[in-house]
Amino acid sequence: MKDFLQKLIESLKELFQKLSEFLQGMFSEEEEKPVEEEKPTGGN
Repeated sequence: MKDFLQKLIESLKELFQKLSEFLQGMFSEEEEKPVEEEKPTGGN
């Protein structure tokens, strides 16, 4: 039973870490978008 709980906790930690990384990625993309929208006047 203890082994099962340890595995469950480890998988929850991994899931939570992936979720937080995903959310951080989304938030950083949202913050960068307005800056990218102002740049089309630069020569691309």
